[in-house]
Amino acid sequence: MEPFGVLVRWAHVLAASLVVGVFAFLVLVGRPAARAAGPEALARFAGLDARLVRLGGWALGLALASGGLDLWRQLSVATGLGLRESLTPEAVEALLFQTRYGAVWLLRHGLLALLGVFLVFREEPENGADRLALRLEGLALGLVTPAGRYDHQAHEPHTHLLQRSRKTAPAPEQAPVVRSGTLLGLA
Repeated sequence: MEPFGVLVRWAHVLAASLVVGVFAFLVLVGRPAARAAGPEALARFAGLDARLVRLGGWALGLALASGGLDLWRQLSVATGLGLRESLTPEAVEALLFQTRYGAVWLLRHGLLALLGVFLVFREEPENGADRLALRLEGLALGLVTPAGRYDHQAHEPHTHLLQRSRKTAPAPEQAPVVRSGTLLGLA
């Protein structure tokens, strides 16, 4: 894989793992620990909570941007053309709507965009149940959109987009991404 592809995928895995890790930490570690430590710790936790949600938002933005770049890279691989030459409306439409890669990409990035909408239009809830619900939504949407390899890809150059390949790789395991995201959130 060319350096551009490695860099884009690395950024995507890092960002998606960070999104999962932030919300996993807030839901599974941070809030329970602060609650157990007493009201003073719970009051101090609010600042950390706000900073981590902001970090999760930035990581989400990076995940969406790197996902778009990976779509562009995959378009170049599938058409066998350079990055600039492959960026045509017909090729993008064919990749998104006529391949499994496109269907998986649309689903994952649609869910990431939904999480982004939740984060952008959130009002800081005054009660703990609403605050927890937002963090659980972030965790759930982060878990169903793990980064890493999509479950199929056209690796051979000059693959025509309208011809579906019979060769598909097995679906990736989500556990390593969830585990790494949880560890990143704990750091």
